[in-house]
Amino acid sequence: MLELVSLRSTLNKAATAALCVGLLVGCKADAPGSKTATPVTDPDLAPPRAETATETPLNTVVIQGTAVSRKVLLRANGSGLSQVVATDFDGIFCAEFPLDDEASDTYAVYAVDDDGEISRPTTLTVAQVAAAPQPEVTACNDAPICKEEEVCEGDLDADCDGNKGACDTDCNGCSDDYFEPNDAPFSPPQVTPGTYALDVCPCNMDYFTIPMVKNQTYTVTVTFDKTAIDLDLYFWTQANAEAQNTTYAAKSVSTAATETFTYKATADGNYVLKVHVFDGTLGNEAPYTLKIQ
Repeated sequence: MLELVSLRSTLNKAATAALCVGLLVGCKADAPGSKTATPVTDPDLAPPRAETATETPLNTVVIQGTAVSRKVLLRANGSGLSQVVATDFDGIFCAEFPLDDEASDTYAVYAVDDDGEISRPTTLTVAQVAAAPQPEVTACNDAPICKEEEVCEGDLDADCDGNKGACDTDCNGCSDDYFEPNDAPFSPPQVTPGTYALDVCPCNMDYFTIPMVKNQTYTVTVTFDKTAIDLDLYFWTQANAEAQNTTYAAKSVSTAATETFTYKATADGNYVLKVHVFDGTLGNEAPYTLKIQ
């Protein structure tokens, strides 16, 4: 059995090193009245360090590691199962996934920061092999007892939803709209042409799936009160959204109260729209209108 103390030491050194590297990246001020079209993945947000056995005779996969973030999002690419896990005070996390007999799956692990940004993934592949040796870690120990409501004092995630303190709707009083949860680019809710009255809560971004066929053209527009919040739009193919890369199909980045773009699909498939909250307004709750035509 892998010693937790040893794991903490090894993983925390890696996390600290990643953070130190991020702090060496300089900042550049934007010109008045403008902002740079920066990638939606923050280079200072290091991908999680994660580990698991590559082969297991069991029907459970245990993934553990550390992240310099308040929570991690884990996704089994084959089964489509996903879960959000809060990190402890040392940044350590642990998650379990089912795995069928003689099956293999690839797991993507993302760090999710207080501002709702998502890192690029760390990927792990595990195969169920009956003759494989027993893995050193077979379960996540000391699982937290989740409460129905968040404890707003301190830095705890009492209800185990991955949000702490002011970022939790139990504490900030924000009312999620009917599309929630849609804070990650993995199978977000589908929207079709129409007009939607929506709301963004503190520390969250909104993602939507827009299905398109080749040569179909849509104009996507969001309007909002720019004195309350600053929103931008990023649009990817589904694969690029899940990879959190900067290969956008379209985007709209400005300081205006309206963001809009028109896109003609180059192929059939699902596209992912991110309604991105720009720096400085991440802690605000604000309504916005999404229109697709």
